[in-house]
Amino acid sequence: MSTTSGNFTHSTARLRRIKKLQFGVLSPDEIKQMSVTQRVNINGNEIKSGIYRYETYSNGQPVYGGPNDPRMGTFDFRARCKTCDCSYSGGGGGVSINDCPGHFGHIELARPVFHMGFLDTVLKVLRCVCFHCSKLLVDERDYKFNRALRIKNKRLRLAALHEICRTKKHCEYGEDE
Repeated sequence: MSTTSGNFTHSTARLRRIKKLQFGVLSPDEIKQMSVTQRVNINGNEIKSGIYRYETYSNGQPVYGGPNDPRMGTFDFRARCKTCDCSYSGGGGGVSINDCPGHFGHIELARPVFHMGFLDTVLKVLRCVCFHCSKLLVDERDYKFNRALRIKNKRLRLAALHEICRTKKHCEYGEDE
């Protein structure tokens, strides 16, 4: 095992500059697949899927199905993770290969909710289409529309289209309805 840095004694990979980083949002199915809080039977007790209990501890132990479900990692330096059997990293003397990184859980909601991170984008898109027929509010032969479509950056392109459509309430066919 070679040491390239004092913090990463377990990796032999060469250090390189990051060229690209991409973030995305997981679908509900992907979240459930990655969740460690699946339905299980532990010591004869049926544990439902997800985080569904409000209790964090019972008799000094983390509650299964609670916010501190032991399958998602541990906060106690004396305990071990129920998923990877590693210990609490604690931020003490550096990083160890036996430190638990933490694991995803999920919460089943009674009703769907809007993702606040997308609300602004969804509203802009909805304001660009006719309420009656769902066609774009702008004529596709319009010079401003074609110029906006040539913008490569998606956010800037949507902003330009939104600006063009901002003053219109109906498409050219929607006003008759």
